[in-house]
Amino acid sequence: LKSKNTNFTYFSIPSKCHHPIKHRCHKSECPPCNQKCGLPNNTTGCQHICEAKCHVAVKFNEQTKTNGSASVWGQNKKFEFKTLPHPACEQPVTVTCIGGHEIAEWPCWNSKPTSCQRKCNRSLRCGNHKCVLVCHSVPDLKDMKEQIGCASCQEGCIIQRPPGCEHACSRPCHPPPCNPCDKMIKTKCYCGLTQLIYKCSEYYKVEGTEEEIAMTQARLKSCGNRCLKTFPCGHRCHTTCHPGKCPNPEMCRKKVRIFCECKRIKVEVSCDKHRAGQTTIPCDVFCIETQKKLAEQLGREQEKLRQQEEAKNRAEVEQFEKKFNKRKYKERKVLNEKASRQINWKLFGIYGGIILAIVIAIAVAFYADS
Repeated sequence: LKSKNTNFTYFSIPSKCHHPIKHRCHKSECPPCNQKCGLPNNTTGCQHICEAKCHVAVKFNEQTKTNGSASVWGQNKKFEFKTLPHPACEQPVTVTCIGGHEIAEWPCWNSKPTSCQRKCNRSLRCGNHKCVLVCHSVPDLKDMKEQIGCASCQEGCIIQRPPGCEHACSRPCHPPPCNPCDKMIKTKCYCGLTQLIYKCSEYYKVEGTEEEIAMTQARLKSCGNRCLKTFPCGHRCHTTCHPGKCPNPEMCRKKVRIFCECKRIKVEVSCDKHRAGQTTIPCDVFCIETQKKLAEQLGREQEKLRQQEEAKNRAEVEQFEKKFNKRKYKERKVLNEKASRQINWKLFGIYGGIILAIVIAIAVAFYADS
């Protein structure tokens, strides 16, 4: 450099690093460079500009051995300049974890993606559970569905079955819906005589209205035969096998046989008329005459029974008196015989005629001899 006050010319000492010299002219050695490095950081391989203090020409002390006695070592201090490698890059870098759960700023030298130690929490193919593994690497960080590396679901099916179905789904955990339940149900019909077999999915189905479902269930549990129950009137129900009370008992038109009071006349009427109060029919004239004859015959029979009863009582009394009072019994017997004895005029006339005929015959014979 050329001085302004003198005619002397000074030459600048070349810089030991890649930076231009910015300090003033001085004596002795140049001071160490304090400027920023400014070169791409090839240590980390990130190509960020190194922001550290210039480290191209760093001054180090060098120790050397000198010739002398064998037991004494002499040392002379010397200096050397070395170029140091770039330090680790501290430039903040946005880093996403290997599972794509969080984004954070890390120094460039430590910017390699790692696990955030959270649960993966990606939706599995079953649609019901999520991956329980700790944050792991996946091909697509933005996709939160099951990917390569996620733990497959090992649970059973947890989908609620239709109301009434008590059979578990045999498939592993899966998205809804489940396959129709193919278990067979055995039961008896409403009559209780026929055993029916049908699929659980056919009986406990969810498609359709409540009325349609109820009709389907009633059809499956019916044997199709005529109902065995009876109406309050006593006639058999005319509908097919059904639940609950028999419908329309008032529609019964079965024939009912009714009689008159003497049970001689019988007529068949419909059940509805019988329920309305037509339970008997009036008797005709012949029935009335027959009733009178039956009443008279009944009176005669009762009288005959009464006489037999009196005779039986009399015989018991006589037997008693004969056993305990013989005299009175004989007197009463004689009296009873006298009282009970009657004159038989017819027999008396016969005997008189015979005697009269004998007398006449004797008289005729007497007069003939004389």
